[in-house]
Amino acid sequence: MKRPREADADIPDAHGLTVLHRVRASSRLVPWHVAAVTCIAACPDGSVFAAGYDDGKVEVFDGALFNCLARIPGSDGSEISSVAWARAPGDGHWRLFASTLDGSLLELSCKQLQPLAATDSFGGAIWCMRPAPSSSTGAAQGCVTQLAAACGDGSVKLYAVHAHAAGAEYERSLPRVEGNVLALAWHPDGRSLVSGGSDGCIHSWDVQRGGS
Repeated sequence: MKRPREADADIPDAHGLTVLHRVRASSRLVPWHVAAVTCIAACPDGSVFAAGYDDGKVEVFDGALFNCLARIPGSDGSEISSVAWARAPGDGHWRLFASTLDGSLLELSCKQLQPLAATDSFGGAIWCMRPAPSSSTGAAQGCVTQLAAACGDGSVKLYAVHAHAAGAEYERSLPRVEGNVLALAWHPDGRSLVSGGSDGCIHSWDVQRGGS
């Protein structure tokens, strides 16, 4: 490929990658900046997957062709820690949620390319967010209606997703532990989860009773 006359020699950026192209803007050459991918989550129907970045943006890709279908810009300082998909009974489609290190839980619109609603964790950074397993019985069959967030204040916070209501509603917090909660995993039955954190311990929680 022929190099433009105005381009300088390729220069490694802060991540150790080489800038291969530049974009002309207002008669200046602007370097391409790499953003680290911090999380990925596939939609349960297999059609798309979402990727979150350390610059706060979220992109949605076609699950088969890997084409970028939507790019939702982020704001300064809002590094994405997790992305997840949820759907309440009555919702016509899967909904995209993201958590950030500034303590926000966002529902994102792939059509409007912006957040639809934001919920503050009131527990510091959200280091990890995991959707509950999909229900296998009743009206909620095939739906995901609960999100768990691992927070910097040592708590796991639970949020509910309701049909025709933007965002996630805070339900309750599990008892706090020492340090930051950094990782979460649900049991397949959705009744319990495990968490791990900076205290070096793994805790098992009964979600219904709220105890360990």
